[in-house]
Parts: sequence; C-alpha cells; structure tokens
Amino acid sequence: MKISWTKIAWFIISVFISGFAAYYAYYNPMKFVPFTDLLATIISILIGISLAISAILSTRPKLSNQYYEDDTEKKRLENLIKEDDLKLQDGQFLLFWFYYISLLLAVVLKFLGIEWTDADKLEIDANIILKSTSALFVFIASLSLLWSATLPSLLKKINSQRARIS
Repeated sequence: MKISWTKIAWFIISVFISGFAAYYAYYNPMKFVPFTDLLATIISILIGISLAISAILSTRPKLSNQYYEDDTEKKRLENLIKEDDLKLQDGQFLLFWFYYISLLLAVVLKFLGIEWTDADKLEIDANIILKSTSALFVFIASLSLLWSATLPSLLKKINSQRARIS
C-alpha cells in the first residue's frame, strides 16, 4: 500500500487549523452561531458529493480484454480494484459520519445560540455547554470541510482508474 505523504501532511494541517478555530470558538461562541447555517448548507452539499462517490465506488468497472491473458489474471485485477475501492469507500464512510455529526452539532448550536443569546444571564453550566458545543462543532465542521478539499483528487483518481481499465 502506497502512503500519500501529501494527504497525511494535509490532514495534520487540517487538524491544526481546526483546533485553532475550535479554541477561538470556545472563547467566542456567539460569533460562530450566525455561521452555523452557512456551514450546515456547505456540509449538506458535501454529503451529497460523498454519497455520489460512494455510489460510483459501488459499481464495478468492466475490465477490457487487453488487461489480462487468462481468468486467473482477470480475477487478480478484479480483486485489486475491489480492495482499492473498499479502502476508498471506508474513507467516504468516515467522512460521511464527520459530516453528519457536524450537522447534528449545527442543530444543537443553533438551538443554543437562539435560546441563550443574552450571555450576561447565562448560568455557568449553560455557558460551558454553549462554549463546548461551539468548539466541537467548529472543530468537526472545519476539519471535514478542509479534508473535503481532497475530494476532487479522489474523483480524478477514480475516473482515471476506470478509464485505464475499460
């Protein structure tokens, strides 16, 4: 299995940026409540893209006769494609759940932001809930949004793989 150091570096950068944003959101939660709708809309669109990629990966491409000489070779190539697609599907599954958790946190944050707009009257426990929810939402939403920047390269990889073998 080939390790993509670029993707690992991007993931680390994404975690760092998301952590910084979450830290800021913890101490200024009311500044992030207005952006909840916007981020939820973007994440909803990304869920659709992720589901489309999963649908593409679930369809098996037909191998052209030029890529194998006998049934054993054909079976080996089919298994390689299947293993590669399963790894990509696992990644999409994980990303989908990041999106979904982000949407759930957006709903909670929106509720908390609307109900608790007067920060001076918040009890300490309620304030901690708002701050924690805001920080968690911003961390997961920004991480999934930043990590989604790899979706175009994933689509390109799938498309080129399908074109090469058909």
